[in-house]
Amino acid sequence: MNSIENYNILFDCGGNKSAIIEKLPEQLDKREVNRGNLLASNLSGKLTLRFSNNYPEYVKLYDFVGNTLSFLIVSERVKEVFEAEGVRGLEYLPVQILDHRSQLAGDNYHLINFLVPQPIINMERSKLILSRFDSRFIQNIKDLHLNLEDVDPEAKLFRATTERYTNFITDDLIEAMNAAGITGIKTVPAEGWDGNTLSFI
Repeated sequence: MNSIENYNILFDCGGNKSAIIEKLPEQLDKREVNRGNLLASNLSGKLTLRFSNNYPEYVKLYDFVGNTLSFLIVSERVKEVFEAEGVRGLEYLPVQILDHRSQLAGDNYHLINFLVPQPIINMERSKLILSRFDSRFIQNIKDLHLNLEDVDPEAKLFRATTERYTNFITDDLIEAMNAAGITGIKTVPAEGWDGNTLSFI
């Protein structure tokens, strides 16, 4: 049984000269990703992602690919670890990644589509700024506190029902990735997190 201390925040942190993805292809609307719906059947073949021309010197591909889209873009090795660890509630959308010259840089990557959010955020105890467009959702986190009462104890990687952009991950899955030598990640404990992405640098 997991305790609050077993949950962490996961970001792609890239690494030295990590390639950056800034756009999705037109065939996939980013507003449809991570909303609980299967998307693969609506796509033909692999999605094509490209290194951002805003970062011409950033050319290395790690297992977690740096991006400005708040998505998880991961290698086949990551997918294999997740499947071996019984991670559920994810759809893996196949992607190929092209470099700045439109040459193939990575052919076996996946964009993760989160399907099953979990009610892990304690909305009463946490210090939050709610969305002005829909007060059911969080715009910014200032001091995060968790409530595991209704969280599926088998969920190892997920997003929250009230905050759609933050990745929650359990200790055991982090340990499995570390054991497999997975690159390009950074994690911090979820409880008490101040919402600052600089925490990951």
